[in-house]
Amino acid sequence: SSDVCSSDLLLRFRSWELVTGMVRAALKGGAQPGEVAKMQATLLEDLATVSGARGVYHLLQSALRHSLQLVENSQDTDQREAIKEAKRYMAQHFGEPLSLEDIARMVHLSPYYFSRLFKEREGLTFIEYLTNLRLEEAKRLLVKTEEKIENIAQRVGYGEANYFSRLFKRKVGM
Repeated sequence: SSDVCSSDLLLRFRSWELVTGMVRAALKGGAQPGEVAKMQATLLEDLATVSGARGVYHLLQSALRHSLQLVENSQDTDQREAIKEAKRYMAQHFGEPLSLEDIARMVHLSPYYFSRLFKEREGLTFIEYLTNLRLEEAKRLLVKTEEKIENIAQRVGYGEANYFSRLFKRKVGM
C-alpha cells in the first residue's frame, strides 16, 4: 500500500513537472499568457482528481494538444498582423521603389517565408499585389486628371513610361 501511494505521488509530481514544461514551452512559443494560465489552472485541478497512470497519460496528451493549439493560434495572429502591416505600408508607399526583401525585413520575416505567407494569405504574389495597387491608382489618375502618362507612371512607382504602358495594356487590356 505504501508503494502504491509512493508511486501515485511520484506520478503526480512528474506530471506537474510536465505541466510546468508545457507552460514554459507554450509561453516561449508565443501563446497568450492569460490562455496559458487558464490551461495550467484547469490541468492542475484535473491532475488532482484523475486516477491511475492511464488517466494521467490521457490528460497530459490532451493538454499537450491544447498547448500546441495555443501556440499555433498565436502564430496565426502574428502572421495575419504581419501581412496586414505589409499591405498597409504598400498601400501608403506604392509610388516608391518597394522590394519584397524590404517589406519582409520591415515585418521581421525572412523574404522566403514572407513571400510564401503572402501568397498563401492573399492568393497573389507580392509583385502581383503591388502591381494591382499601382495599376488601380493609375486607372484612377487617368480618369480623374489630365496628367501625362509619364507623370502618372512615376507617381505610381514606375520610372519607365514605356514599361508602364506595356504593363498597363497587358493587365488592363487597353
